[in-house]
Amino acid sequence: MKDITDTITRQLQLVEITLNPNDNPSNIYQSLNFKGKKLADADLARNYVFMKLPINDQERFETSSWRKFEDLFLVEQQVNTEHIEDFYYRFLIFKTGYFARKSLYSEFTKFVDSFLSHSEGNSKFSRLEELVILLREFAEYYISIVDQKETDEDILKILKKK
Repeated sequence: MKDITDTITRQLQLVEITLNPNDNPSNIYQSLNFKGKKLADADLARNYVFMKLPINDQERFETSSWRKFEDLFLVEQQVNTEHIEDFYYRFLIFKTGYFARKSLYSEFTKFVDSFLSHSEGNSKFSRLEELVILLREFAEYYISIVDQKETDEDILKILKKK
């Protein structure tokens, strides 16, 4: 126990960032990279979506829409980053065509921007809610296949033919 306490007290570093009312927390999060470690594409994708909203709409969007999508990828109360990134990759290939895996974040941003550009008079908030509905629908298919929880007999026959 003493080793853990010593390690924490010597090596743990906390950073407090005070934001002004006009600062966008998502922009700041995306730009932070203390150790030069690449941020996960899943985190970057999430923040990209949230950056599309005014700050005062972000919390409502998270609770009303986004969390329901991310909860599909929870493992032991944490989002499984590898699982959600694989989902994004496969979803985007289906929607846009093949691309190199290392381009996931840039392809995701292009897809979101394109999706939002077809707003047909809807607010950005409602258009992003539509995006999350689409993501959730495909995520449920993805999870059924990956976790082999599919119950539809016709789909199971197709999947077992390999």
